[in-house]
Amino acid sequence: MRKLTVALLTAFFMVATVVPCMAQSKVGIINLDDALMKTRLGKSAMSQLKSKFQSRETSLSTQENNLKTLRAELSKSGILSDKAKREKATQFESQLQQFMNARNAFQQEFQAEQKRLLDPIVAKMQKAVDDYARQKGFDLILESRSVPYYKSSLDITDEIIKIVDK
Repeated sequence: MRKLTVALLTAFFMVATVVPCMAQSKVGIINLDDALMKTRLGKSAMSQLKSKFQSRETSLSTQENNLKTLRAELSKSGILSDKAKREKATQFESQLQQFMNARNAFQQEFQAEQKRLLDPIVAKMQKAVDDYARQKGFDLILESRSVPYYKSSLDITDEIIKIVDK
């Protein structure tokens, strides 16, 4: 009970000291993911990623479905001899390992390409946020994911998209 009281008092004093400071500050909220994906550059980058990796993703999906089918065959292989079951199990394990290697390579290549394409856009967006905050007199810009509630009037996402798209 004492720990709860101390925790509540601590929280109260933190809020009591932060809220008056926030009342005097100009705060903005941005959804960075939204902003990134809605800019022309972001849309172009995502389109490039999709066109470059879509066929491999489809191939991996097909391999995964084939593995599921093979696993189902293994579980229903009551009429097969022990030798045939072992061969099917070996085949499944081999294909599973190949699939996992291919999927890991795909994910690594995708992430590297995504980083290569999106990092310059993120840097441009960060500069746009910094410039916008200075020009408009903001004291604080927060990412929307870290704020459980905010008034929509605080959202600057659309303004940043327009600046980045210039």
